[in-house]
Amino acid sequence: MFAYSIRMSLLVLLAGCTVTPLSSERGDKIVFAPYQLALPGKRGACWTLRSPGSPQGGTWEENLPKLAQLQPYWNYSWGADWVPQQTNYVASEFVPMIWGKPKSAEALRKTFQEKIIPRIRDGTVKRVLGFNEPDKKDQANMPYMDAIKLWPEFMKLGVPLCSPACANPVGIHDASAQNVPGTWMRDFMREADRRGYRVDYIGVHWYGGPNAESFKERMRTIYEMYGKRPLLITEFAPADWKTGGDIKKHRHRPAAVLKFMKEVLPWMEAQDWIAGYAWFSFNIDSPAGSSSALFDKAGHLTACGRYYRSVTRENPQGDQTIEPDPFWPDTQRGAALKFTPQQLALPGKKGIGYSLPLTDNPIATPATNDAVRTMNAQRTAALQVSWNYSWNMHLVTEQPAGVEFVPMVFGKVAAPSKLAEQLNRAVVPQIRAGRVKRLLGPNEPDRKEHGNLTVEQTLTLWPALEALGIPLCSPSCANTEGSEATDEANQGTGGNWMPAFMREADRRGLRVDYIGTHGYPGPNAEAFKVKLRRIYEKYGRRPLLITEFGVADWGTGGDIRKHRYTQAQVLKFMKEILPWMERQDWIAGYAWFPFKATSPHGTSAALFDTEGNLTALGRYYRSVTPENPDGDQMIEVDPVKE
Repeated sequence: MFAYSIRMSLLVLLAGCTVTPLSSERGDKIVFAPYQLALPGKRGACWTLRSPGSPQGGTWEENLPKLAQLQPYWNYSWGADWVPQQTNYVASEFVPMIWGKPKSAEALRKTFQEKIIPRIRDGTVKRVLGFNEPDKKDQANMPYMDAIKLWPEFMKLGVPLCSPACANPVGIHDASAQNVPGTWMRDFMREADRRGYRVDYIGVHWYGGPNAESFKERMRTIYEMYGKRPLLITEFAPADWKTGGDIKKHRHRPAAVLKFMKEVLPWMEAQDWIAGYAWFSFNIDSPAGSSSALFDKAGHLTACGRYYRSVTRENPQGDQTIEPDPFWPDTQRGAALKFTPQQLALPGKKGIGYSLPLTDNPIATPATNDAVRTMNAQRTAALQVSWNYSWNMHLVTEQPAGVEFVPMVFGKVAAPSKLAEQLNRAVVPQIRAGRVKRLLGPNEPDRKEHGNLTVEQTLTLWPALEALGIPLCSPSCANTEGSEATDEANQGTGGNWMPAFMREADRRGLRVDYIGTHGYPGPNAEAFKVKLRRIYEKYGRRPLLITEFGVADWGTGGDIRKHRYTQAQVLKFMKEILPWMERQDWIAGYAWFPFKATSPHGTSAALFDTEGNLTALGRYYRSVTPENPDGDQMIEVDPVKE
């Protein structure tokens, strides 16, 4: 016991020492202590770190920011090149790899001398990975005896060595082994042991389904099979190899993958025979592994990515409260969807926007919220619209029968993850139940008193909306065209928010199915038609959803007596513009803004009077239907009240 205690004390004192490479031929005789085989932490990452300008992509400029988000304890790049810029992004041990068969032993020695031995001497490199999937034709693709012949050159480095990492580490032909047959790894290890060659870790790749127990059993099998050497699981993630390249056929849901991760990672952290692991972060558009992606299309962490980052030495359980991305199909799949005209068509074009606040909405008392919600649901029903929205996501119990509710993401949320949580609670169940079929983007993000979002903030949130897998309407700006603030129809709002958003959305390949627009012109129907046509042409001839429009007078200064337009003028405008919109196949829908009768800006455009009765405008609006697009043209203005 005393001798054991002294030995352990010496190991602790030596824990910070650097392994010095050997120049002798006896690298096979080194026996490393457990502390020398231990990485700084088990959780690693694998990313290519090619030079900027590489035609293959995957440069360090692209991928080091991803490493910074993941904060792994160690990382590798399938190559031997140390990228010094890594230290500017993350404190992570770089582990070089000799990917495939060199031209000769001399070429291998040259690689070691130029790229690895200097980094061993300065303490940057402390271990080396062997060949990558030498049992696969499209990877290293080399006979096991070629690897055996080169292995003495590895041993001379004098640092811990990881075996080649095979696609099939056990010789069992199944999906987790990428359906690669053969006994390459068994043959290599049998010959290495026969010759007394040093192999300090067993490299493992695994790509099965999201079955945690199956994964654990496979890891135990490999550990026992190769002399109980510690495992370095350099690639693993649930994958589906039966998609035939069609992402729509991918079977594993992000929720199942996250559940797998939450069970497997803490388990690996607790196994002293697992030295380290590195999740393979498939691209979000990968048919085989989209549900295992750590990053979405915009470069932000998915729920799996956030959980992976949360697992640390101090917290091996990670953040178990992280909820799965609630979407299926996943982000990229949602982006790739193409909807038919029939899928984009609403049940009818005529809609309405009325606030339907929840009881606990902080803007008013519960009693007031309930009264407003009840009144506005009744008014929605009275107008006989085909669809409605309420500037929020919540489908309320008072929703009129036969009217399609379209939820909206109004404005700022704390982060994409928070938006995902909100969508998961309010929208996803309604999509699954068939009650929600499309979604509206932010409301007037170009105005501080409304959505108040930057273009980049909105682009960052967009993949979460795409992932819902339903048609999406662009943000509805006060100034849709991006013209200067000289047009009253733009509510006096200038700037180029919408052109900038659509330009960048198109560049990034984000999906926008409708163009949302607001318009508050004077009672000039021809001018409004021209404006709508310009918007349609400007943004790729996407169908328009006119989510707010009406005749308004922004020059009253809040004094209703200064309102310039009469109900007769507005009714004439409505009788011309509504039948026209009903007949334009590029206008998907419209919603008159229901000004109050007491509004200084829109008193002449009110659909209900102060007593809650339909005005002439309200009666005409109600009369327009898909069967009667002209509506009741005989309706006359309301008599003037004394």
